Amino acid sequence: MAAQIHGIYVIENIVTGQKYVGQSIGLLNRRDAHFRELASGTHKNKKLQADYIKHGPGAFRWRPKLCSDESLSKMEGHWKDALDATYNQASIPKKEIKRSSPTINEIRRQARLAKRRKSTQ
Repeated sequence: MAAQIHGIYVIENIVTGQKYVGQSIGLLNRRDAHFRELASGTHKNKKLQADYIKHGPGAFRWRPKLCSDESLSKMEGHWKDALDATYNQASIPKKEIKRSSPTINEIRRQARLAKRRKSTQ
């Protein structure tokens, strides 16, 4: 069995210049999983998947960057920032997004409360 290769990887769309940065303790397996999911239309990153369908597999390049297991998370963060990894920004789960403005339901709730206060005055 071959040794696992640890590192950071970049999937680059050479047509648009957009990038996805990730980390893995098994780079080759991770590469294969990404491209298998993209080819089957099941990749979790919807923007990356849409561009893969639009531009085709030849528009994407895999670039590994080897590093120690201990520094994977730190290096991944560094490369996301350094390369402006826009595909990573597209894949933030909604539950992790912090809202800076109220939701429509919060606005409606506040309007109902204000209306009740006004009617009791």
